[in-house]
Amino acid sequence: MRRNNRTLVALSEFFAKNGGPMDIKTYKDSKDTPARYLALRRAYGSWSRVLSLVAQVPTEDTPIVEKKPAAKKAVTKNVKSI
Repeated sequence: MRRNNRTLVALSEFFAKNGGPMDIKTYKDSKDTPARYLALRRAYGSWSRVLSLVAQVPTEDTPIVEKKPAAKKAVTKNVKSI
């Protein structure tokens, strides 16, 4: 999995350098790609999956947001007296 993460980071940087995500034909025609198209297709299944995973890769300028714990709601019991 570590290799896949490094590949996604390299692809993210490649897309950033070349102006954003590309279609398959443009990627195949590029000479300085970080990974071959078929290797990416075998590892991730489809080109659209590759693009969606690359979009999720955090870059250096992406702020890291820590999740705050959700506030607990007070539970009230409705008890009817007979």
